[in-house]
Amino acid sequence: ANYPYDESRSGALASEYSASPDDDTFKEIAMAYANAHADMASVNRPGCHVNGPDQSEAYNFGKQGGVTNGADWYSLKGGMQDFNYLATNAFEITLESGCNKYPLENELENEWNRNREALLAYLWEAHIGIKGIVSDDTGFLENAIISVVNPTGHTPKPIRHDVTTGVYGDYYRLLTPGRYEVTANHPGHYPAQRIVTVPQRQSSARILNFKLEPIRYEDGALFFDPPFIRYQHVLGDQPRIYKRSLFEKVTNTLLEAKDTPKQ
Repeated sequence: ANYPYDESRSGALASEYSASPDDDTFKEIAMAYANAHADMASVNRPGCHVNGPDQSEAYNFGKQGGVTNGADWYSLKGGMQDFNYLATNAFEITLESGCNKYPLENELENEWNRNREALLAYLWEAHIGIKGIVSDDTGFLENAIISVVNPTGHTPKPIRHDVTTGVYGDYYRLLTPGRYEVTANHPGHYPAQRIVTVPQRQSSARILNFKLEPIRYEDGALFFDPPFIRYQHVLGDQPRIYKRSLFEKVTNTLLEAKDTPKQ
């Protein structure tokens, strides 16, 4: 079970571990599949022959739990799992299910049986982390941004991968067990912040809803639009849209509006 990033940060073709901001979550998802598979995580499963029939040339991924970081195996530029993670809300892994790319028809039932429980375990991973609705007094807020910070340790660590809400204000954020600081914001609204603890075992994602308050002038006109910093789209810079301090922007805008003389 291969998880992002597939491309090395240096751009080198040589193997090097290339962690995404959600590295822990991807490892959990990949291990959920591998551990439920018939033998993906088994140290006794023979590896695939690489350059010849000599078994010593085959690598057994079972020795590392049946999972691998993509670039740690070999660097691949432009893979779907990297693109979908960087450009959408999706968390995607790549499954290398066997050495034979074109199994015979009479082998397919056995392959299904070997992967059935793993597929079900993988689907259940959709329930880890948090989910909820972002709304205001007028209804659901589409394209609200959900940001997550891990506040433990000496310095809070932002997970530099935001997700956005759907047309009904719904969001889904996969997270491993732990304590997190979650912020929801939307243009024209004050950001809202909540603390949530994700438990060790989950049968359903923790529900964390947000109701945002609109920002208005004294005469009731909306004026706020949060700025963004767009990182360069290269893996070495951990590409993702990431925001400046919303509180600072709101404060400065309010002060400027207050000091501006009316005409």
